[in-house]
Amino acid sequence: MKRRITALILSLLFVLGTAVTASPVLAAEIADAADLSAGMTINRPSLSLGQSESYTLRVSGATAPLSWSSDSEAVSVSAYTDDSALITARSVGEATVTAKSRDGGQVTCKVKVSRLADQLKLNKQSLLLGIGEAYDLDSYVPENTEAYYRIYSSSNSSVASVAAGGGIVTAKAAGTATITCTMDNGVKAQCRVVVQPLAKSLTLNYQKATMHVGEQIDLDSTAPNGTAAYYRDYSVDHADVADVTRAGGIVTAKAAGKATVTCTIRKNGAKAVCEIEVLPEPTEAPTQAPTEQPTEMMTEAPTEAPTEPVTEAPTQPMTEAPTQAVTEAPTQAPTESGIIPEDKDFALSDEELTLGLGEEYTIRTTGTYDKINWASSSNAVLLTDNGDRTATAKANAVGQAVVTAVTAQGSTAKMTVIVKPMAPSLKLNQTSLTLGVGEEYDLDSYAPKGTAAYFRLYSSSDPSVAEVAQGGGLVKAVAPGKVEIACTMINGAKAVCTVEVKPLSTSLSLNATNVTLGIGEKLDLDSTVPKDTAAYYRLYSSSSPSVASVVQGGGIVTAKSIGTAVISCNLNNGVTAKCIVTVKPMSKKLYLNQTDITLAIGEEYDLDSYAAAGCAAYERIYSSSKPSVATVAAGGGLVKAKSTGTATIYCTLQNGVKAKCVVTVKPMAKSLSLDDTYLRLQKGRKADLDSYVPSGYAAFYRFYSSDNPSVAKVTRADGIVTAVSPGKATVTCTLQNGVTATCEVRVMTDADARNENNGTIVNYHGHDNFSGEDVWGKGTLEASVIDWMMATWPCCSYFNGDYTWRCAEWGRYIRNTRAASQYTTDYSSLRMTPENIRSIAKGCKPGTTMSFGPQYIPSHMIVLLRVTDDRIWWADCNWNWDNCVHYREASLEEFVNFVHWLPTPNKNGYIVSLTRVDRLNTYDRPKTDTSRYLNRGDARIVWTAVDGAKSYEVYQVTGSGDKLVYSGNAVSYTNTKSNPGTMYTYYVKAVMKSGRKITGNTVSVYGRIHCPLLELDRDKRCIRWNAVEGASGYRVFRRSGSDGEFEHVTTVKGTSYSDGWMDWSAGEYDYTLYRIQAVSPKGENASSVYSDCVAVSGEYCMP
Repeated sequence: MKRRITALILSLLFVLGTAVTASPVLAAEIADAADLSAGMTINRPSLSLGQSESYTLRVSGATAPLSWSSDSEAVSVSAYTDDSALITARSVGEATVTAKSRDGGQVTCKVKVSRLADQLKLNKQSLLLGIGEAYDLDSYVPENTEAYYRIYSSSNSSVASVAAGGGIVTAKAAGTATITCTMDNGVKAQCRVVVQPLAKSLTLNYQKATMHVGEQIDLDSTAPNGTAAYYRDYSVDHADVADVTRAGGIVTAKAAGKATVTCTIRKNGAKAVCEIEVLPEPTEAPTQAPTEQPTEMMTEAPTEAPTEPVTEAPTQPMTEAPTQAVTEAPTQAPTESGIIPEDKDFALSDEELTLGLGEEYTIRTTGTYDKINWASSSNAVLLTDNGDRTATAKANAVGQAVVTAVTAQGSTAKMTVIVKPMAPSLKLNQTSLTLGVGEEYDLDSYAPKGTAAYFRLYSSSDPSVAEVAQGGGLVKAVAPGKVEIACTMINGAKAVCTVEVKPLSTSLSLNATNVTLGIGEKLDLDSTVPKDTAAYYRLYSSSSPSVASVVQGGGIVTAKSIGTAVISCNLNNGVTAKCIVTVKPMSKKLYLNQTDITLAIGEEYDLDSYAAAGCAAYERIYSSSKPSVATVAAGGGLVKAKSTGTATIYCTLQNGVKAKCVVTVKPMAKSLSLDDTYLRLQKGRKADLDSYVPSGYAAFYRFYSSDNPSVAKVTRADGIVTAVSPGKATVTCTLQNGVTATCEVRVMTDADARNENNGTIVNYHGHDNFSGEDVWGKGTLEASVIDWMMATWPCCSYFNGDYTWRCAEWGRYIRNTRAASQYTTDYSSLRMTPENIRSIAKGCKPGTTMSFGPQYIPSHMIVLLRVTDDRIWWADCNWNWDNCVHYREASLEEFVNFVHWLPTPNKNGYIVSLTRVDRLNTYDRPKTDTSRYLNRGDARIVWTAVDGAKSYEVYQVTGSGDKLVYSGNAVSYTNTKSNPGTMYTYYVKAVMKSGRKITGNTVSVYGRIHCPLLELDRDKRCIRWNAVEGASGYRVFRRSGSDGEFEHVTTVKGTSYSDGWMDWSAGEYDYTLYRIQAVSPKGENASSVYSDCVAVSGEYCMP
């Protein structure tokens, strides 16, 4: 079916011209829009599709990403990428698909959707070719229908092969083959092709002819029996004496003289000649009856040609190739006896013909009848009997006529001739084209609607680069270069296509090599070839169409069922590229990496989405409820904050499932502060710098850096400072707008620490990632005390720097909130000596507080962590006036000296009191659960969140030790590589903000096969579910109403079930519940958990 190209450009120029005349302001706006759109091009400005067909539109020269839209429900737009979109014809009608760039440029494609064709016809039902010849089969669909994709195939490619995407038939060897053209909906049309050896000679019906000026004769050529030659070209050596139509052999005498007309077999050059002598104007009627005007190039008919599927170039093959010149079939020669045998079949060369006004066409007959009477039903067509079983039909007036031929024996044949106005102009289906050397392409030409032009001649500006069949438009790429292919009508009107020929590509790549789709999803595979090469024809195929089918001429993959398929793209020279397509159930759930986020104006954030385990969802389209507040890239999830306010970003799957994220946009912060401007750390220690912006402002991205990483390094995103070596460094936190805040970091040597604290000191800042395990071991109470002290430090800030009362209040806070029991002993007259400390405090519980000072006056307080015979571990705050929590270790003698060194004189001081803690409340541990209802497939555990934890670690217990298998913020973990029936043992650690890790309970869980997805099928009155990999059967469980237990009804092999309990007319609350379990042959521990429930009546459904 030929493709019509509408004259949109002239209309657009007319509209623009009117607008400019009417309004200079509008003209300026149009000019601005033109500037923005300049350079943007779309691969199809107009397109016709059948219902349900899809096509990929691509834009080049635009600033990505693009936004796509359709102004009508007739066409939907989906599967966005930065520069392309997949459109699908939904209903009959028209739509304009628009692609807009970020800088305001746009391009459009006008899409017409017709009913998908249910019939198909070829321009030939039978064909005779010589070996080596080629012919272009064209296909047509009924009026007001469409079928973009049509794939050709041969029943015997060794006899006659065919280009799957174009219909070009090539004769290979003697024999018979059937060429089939098939649409996506299975409708077919066929042509029987007979191939014979290529004729090596020809015989003309005239070897010599004498003519008068103005007369015409029709030279017919005949090939020897058992041979064939479809293409035979006529030429004349003296065009001033006589001319001849190249494809038909009609000779016209022009002036007195002699000329030689030659008929040449195009494929091998075999020739036959006729000597022509032209006499002056005769005084009497010529002795030779003029024969019909030759059958010139049988170009595409009808002139209002139906559209032919043209797939994308260069990534997709042209699905329809041009019509060839149809030369005359050789006439049957008389036998030696002079008796012409009677033919059993009598027919005309065509059933229907369309001519332009003034054109002439030679009608031929089959058979060997001498006497034929010709008649035309109207003056639209005038007939001239040529006397050799042919007649010349001349288009005399616009209209229609039925031409009738009757033999003397009474046999009758008819054909319909339609006459339209002669076409004033011509268009080609391509104005530019790139081919690889050796490739062929069929140019089609189209006349304006309501006109016709039967004879159209093609020519090449340089046949050494690309040659073209004069009568058909079949272009063949010969050598690298550029040429112009022109198609010219008899009235001189012509159209031109620029053809660039490049070396045929020897390699090929696809835009995806491994992809996972959900059932029902589509993916457009694109292929590319190396620069400076070409490959127009690229045909796609699937190793398993039941799993994933693919449009041969377009690369559009459709996921059909669970499994794996390999999609191949093949060039004409055998080069192949492949993509592995895995198909899973379409996800019914969707998750985003953020559900609530605050951005500053101008900031961007990339939202990621996740499908349910064991399912897939390739196409995920993002949209914003308020693009004026926050926009989002439809095909990628990149959010950009535009103005203050709140917007909801949605991510939607093809099946309608959605996930959302609330985006709050605030002004970008113009100032920034850190929780510390000065840090003192000992080598190897860490501190966590937090940053703050003023209320009402935002700054999502805050990047940390150090001017001296050899002294103190810092993580770029988190602000974790690590002391590397003694010295000073400045840590800077920077916003995207350049606003900064700094913190001075001093890293001390061990000597500095001892001199400053009169003992061994391990220094921790209040927000440090301290891990008690490094000093005390796993889960010690001493480490818990350090955590509490750090956590409660801010609550004591209102004591205005008085370290004595600050420590006292701090100690009371710890005891009152964390101690299970406590009691205080007064020691007002007990001297501060190592012996007394050892006597009263040895073996005390962590969290015990000791006050000391002058007799009866508690001027200082510390928190004891551990006391032994000769050493003491304690914690204090602000004794160095640095607003830091310090953890200290020293001998008892060093401790006494340290106490005496305090600013408040305390020599010969006293221990005033000791508040002991018998038992401390520890942190909540993560509680791990392995409920079988949580395990939807594979081995899965969940755990309770721990207050104050910043992340979690999951360890798997194995024979070779405990293995870290997960680290992150989630409160669940799934071993997607678990084996059904195998038991796995795990425990979870909560990682606190201080860095300490709290270990939870150890649990064991079995790997299981996946849980079936159960649903109602109301049409077939049953329940059904998907097949589960590894399942040997499915247990059906039933419960009536909301009370009672589920009972095991039966076990089935299939994936559907119904019984007499299913009352489909019952009320909303009168229902029967069903659930399914997939059974594993490995046993109960490998079988799936129960599916969600479904109710067979009403809308009720419970999990």
